Amino acid sequence: MSAVLDARAKAMVAAVELNTGRNVADFAKLAASKGLGGKETKPGPIISWLKEDFGLGHGQAMAIAHAIRSRIE
Repeated sequence: MSAVLDARAKAMVAAVELNTGRNVADFAKLAASKGLGGKETKPGPIISWLKEDFGLGHGQAMAIAHAIRSRIE
């Protein structure tokens, strides 16, 4: 089941990249510039920012937030 969710998340990320012209690295840089790129940042504030500033749906914002957080070491 997790493979299906991973495929859906990847599809959502690809759709967001196509629609916004920004990739995960771009979103990660923007998040960091807003103070949302640290290990201590919870997904909620990132999701809210993505929905507000980029008009993403909740699922899309969750997928991008997860991708951003997975880049943080």
